[in-house]
Amino acid sequence: MIGKACRTSRGPFSARPDAGAAAVAAALVAVIISNGIASSGVPIFYRPIIDSMVAAGHITPPEGAAMMGTAASITLLVAGTLSLVVGLLVHRLGLKRVMVAGAVLLGAACVWYGQAERPRDVWMAHALFGAALATTGALSTTLLVANHVFRARGFALGFVKTGSNIGGALIPPLAVALVLAFDWRVALTTFSLLAWIVLLPITAFLAPGRRSSPTVAVREERHDRGSTQQRSPVLVRVALFAAASALFYTIVSVIHHLSLHLTSAAVGLDLATAGAALSALLLAAGVGKLLMGVLADRIGRRVVVAISCLATAAATFALTEAGAVNLYPLVIAFGVAYGGGVVAFELIAVETANSRRPGGALGAVILMQTIGASLGAFVTGRLASAYGGEYFVPFMVAGGVASFAAVCALAVLVLDRCHWRSAVRPQLAG
Repeated sequence: MIGKACRTSRGPFSARPDAGAAAVAAALVAVIISNGIASSGVPIFYRPIIDSMVAAGHITPPEGAAMMGTAASITLLVAGTLSLVVGLLVHRLGLKRVMVAGAVLLGAACVWYGQAERPRDVWMAHALFGAALATTGALSTTLLVANHVFRARGFALGFVKTGSNIGGALIPPLAVALVLAFDWRVALTTFSLLAWIVLLPITAFLAPGRRSSPTVAVREERHDRGSTQQRSPVLVRVALFAAASALFYTIVSVIHHLSLHLTSAAVGLDLATAGAALSALLLAAGVGKLLMGVLADRIGRRVVVAISCLATAAATFALTEAGAVNLYPLVIAFGVAYGGGVVAFELIAVETANSRRPGGALGAVILMQTIGASLGAFVTGRLASAYGGEYFVPFMVAGGVASFAAVCALAVLVLDRCHWRSAVRPQLAG
């Protein structure tokens, strides 16, 4: 189905056969490995690294938690900030070169992490992880798909985005097995080989290079106002950025604090149940990305963003009343809901920017998502501490922020329709 979706009506849309299928395959592997290691796999090493530094006398146990909290923030902030820079540079350096550099950085980060002796080594490694995510993560893989897939693009990008869920399911168990079989330093060295021996050749040789011609496919999809190449008005872009930031505030708030919420005194579930619920949420998010990607191809990207924000807000409010009976329906609903926003925001950024240089717009959206995510993790934690470890108020705030995202998304939908009509009427009159 991917290969079929990656062709135009005149056959393969570049000189290289199946360029779209190759782009999707390379992007999927890049997301699985880069996100799987830098986002999901790295936390497995927190405890052994802290124990090692405590035993060496470099830190105290309480300082270990603060060190890793700072390290996670460094990864997030570096990835978001560099995404904007990489988005602007990718048109000069070439997407393929950027992704190859990202694979090198990912392997280097693993090696550096495996040699960590002091907190500064940990922070430097996390900065390298952030740089690797900026160059082989959401921005590069989205551009790779956008450059070579023009029909069923939403489905293709949704398929690629499930890679973060696949990596989250595969990499942590592999990390645990390696740590138990050898030690954490050997495990991290093994992950560097995964970056250099698997990811590097795939980005260098499988990923197609020069951008394919979209002429036929774009003409076939002119009916979809959500995928036109016309630049949106400034107000529409501001509302889009605000919605992206607000939605990711809620996503990260819930994902990072769900386990603590479910095991709090107010809810009273055990840790095993909370862990299973989080796994179900992430699995549902993978399904949601794929389904919402297909929906974005059929009813438009902006409509999917509005639906995603509204559904995420409703699910977040409902999670304040989560219990043993309704837990799984609620977490599955939340996962499917937010998956649509992850896919559609990036599609809109690419398709409404300058058709020759979409990286800057995509980098700006990813930066706004990072800002929202950082605020979500920080503010929700602070609010929970202020309310004695209870999450009713923090999750209500998160639901309110998602509601604001829905208002912004609806504003984008309305304003863009008005802009489209104002642009079409003079043409009809002429």
